[in-house]
Amino acid sequence: MDKDGIPLSTAGLEAQIAQVIKLVGESTAIPVDTLASENRDIWAEARENLIKSSPKNAKSLDRIESNRRLLSWPSMIPSR
Repeated sequence: MDKDGIPLSTAGLEAQIAQVIKLVGESTAIPVDTLASENRDIWAEARENLIKSSPKNAKSLDRIESNRRLLSWPSMIPSR
């Protein structure tokens, strides 16, 4: 959604994702999805460590966890 709460068009959403990819660049940080796909016990411990280590981490995790969305474009599915 845009700043006014209006859903983005497909082109607008693709532009936003492209901007995120551009901003991330060649980051060497461990991706968030690595944490999310980990064993539940390991994930819970890692999450707590992130929260304890920094108020910014706690705020970032809260924003990530409260804004989960699923994106699926048929045109992005590899052909068989």
